[in-house]
Amino acid sequence: MQDELPPDARLALQRGNLIEAIKIVRDRTGLGLKESKELVERHANAVEGEPAPQTDEWNRLLSGGAQGLPAEAIAALAQGRKVEAVKIVREATGLGLAESLKRVDEHM
Repeated sequence: MQDELPPDARLALQRGNLIEAIKIVRDRTGLGLKESKELVERHANAVEGEPAPQTDEWNRLLSGGAQGLPAEAIAALAQGRKVEAVKIVREATGLGLAESLKRVDEHM
């Protein structure tokens, strides 16, 4: 596994934006969501000397729980790929097409 963060991901991490850093790592390296998150957290731990935040909001965004969307779906929407975002929500949550589409539309 790659151990270096892209420079723009390091900047996002320094600003405290973990989700942005993860998205950048995924885009630049081709790593999956889990691997990107782990890489960013390792760097966050090294920079701060303490564990990366594991708040309810953070976990909800990554898992797609409640009314949030998985980070992968948010990234797909940011690139204008709504259909892909709906598919990601369906896979991550087990919801049907209509409910997944509703969540994506609510997010937008």
